[in-house]
Amino acid sequence: MARTVGMTACLPGYEHINRFLDRVHGKTMAKILPGGFYVIQQLEVIVTVLGSCVSACIRDRKRGIVVGM
Repeated sequence: MARTVGMTACLPGYEHINRFLDRVHGKTMAKILPGGFYVIQQLEVIVTVLGSCVSACIRDRKRGIVVGM
């Protein structure tokens, strides 16, 4: 998928994640579907679609990554 101007680059292996630029907030957003996960190293917003599912956001300060699932 081609990167939209103004969006941050995603890590290799996560190109299939639906990512978009929220022009109101000026942030790159990544939509995580049930059962999915996503890893970032730059400032992004992780959006989930939840019903009765559980989501988590885990941050590793030493490695500088955040995982959303």
